[in-house]
Amino acid sequence: MLAHGYSSAAAQVAAKADSRMDNLLNAAAGIPYAHYLTTSKYQNRVNPQHGERGDHQSREMAQAAASQFISTKIDDAVERALQGDIRSALIDIGQASHTAQDIVRHEFETGGQHPVGEATAMQAEKEAAEYATGNILSAFEGQVSWRGMARGLTGLQINVIMNSIKDPLTIQLTPMMASVPAIRIMMMQNSRGGFMICN
Repeated sequence: MLAHGYSSAAAQVAAKADSRMDNLLNAAAGIPYAHYLTTSKYQNRVNPQHGERGDHQSREMAQAAASQFISTKIDDAVERALQGDIRSALIDIGQASHTAQDIVRHEFETGGQHPVGEATAMQAEKEAAEYATGNILSAFEGQVSWRGMARGLTGLQINVIMNSIKDPLTIQLTPMMASVPAIRIMMMQNSRGGFMICN
């Protein structure tokens, strides 16, 4: 995200959400032998979020499920950004990016095909994953702009929203920001010691 103009604070929120996608149950669904501990229904729902497919799921079904997950997360991020919920928008971006990056890495293999202790990503895979993240960010930014204009926001108001997403720690509340319909952006410290923007 840093390469796309996002601050380290914004990138950290998204990266934490990205890494939390790999919880123990999700990991079990996507590796040999352990994946038998999960049901086919669970695998079919969860594995596409990690660029994989369930044992009894076609590649096309997994691709459609992954695309739907990414699309939903981008939609949620856009809505949250337009409502002033910056932290939640960044979490959604991180989760969508996780799926896009895992598609590059796993190419919809099944849990049984996923190597235990897989090798570190090659440089080409890292570059492809970064490109995939760039696509998520471009889609998000484009929809914030389009939906913001459709709701009557000015270009300046949309820029304020995007700047607050890209660098949430440097926001200063201005009268113009307070004039954004349904949004009053304020900086508040959350319970984990980080900062978030909220209504």
